[in-house]
Amino acid sequence: MIYKICPENEELRKLEQARDLWKTAAEITGTPIKEIYTGKDIPIDSLSIDHFVPRSYISNDELWNLTPMRRSLNSSKNNKLPFWEEFFKPFAQYQFYLYGLIFPEEKTAQSEILIKKFNKCRRNNLNAIWAAKTLYIPGNSILQFMNILEHNMKPIYDAARLQGYDTWKISKNQL
Repeated sequence: MIYKICPENEELRKLEQARDLWKTAAEITGTPIKEIYTGKDIPIDSLSIDHFVPRSYISNDELWNLTPMRRSLNSSKNNKLPFWEEFFKPFAQYQFYLYGLIFPEEKTAQSEILIKKFNKCRRNNLNAIWAAKTLYIPGNSILQFMNILEHNMKPIYDAARLQGYDTWKISKNQL
């Protein structure tokens, strides 16, 4: 709520650390970053970070609401909501993919690099108490992670819909 009361300050927007976390994950694993909306690989030079629930509604850059996306597709999404029924599960699964790289069962030199990037990101992109205390902690199974995320995001998503936020339709040429 505080983000909605205070005037917008571009200095508070810290998406670069989240973008860097995803880029590092791709570099370390050798696995391209995927778009949850199309399934396409995202070239690093066109990597953008999307707010699942629009930033204009949620007024923050919390990691639990961010996903990689091509710049061009992000521009077309603008301030719209993706269809929950179609995109929440892929969103949550991709969030868990990153979580699994940050909190692997066995630590490696690669996971240590990601933990450092995550900790930089944590300072600016993880302020919600529920996310810091229950979501981004070691030991969550995929089911636990997805349930925590859904339990906390669905009311926000529904409130945005009630406030008049439209849903976004991907055009065929964007697929």
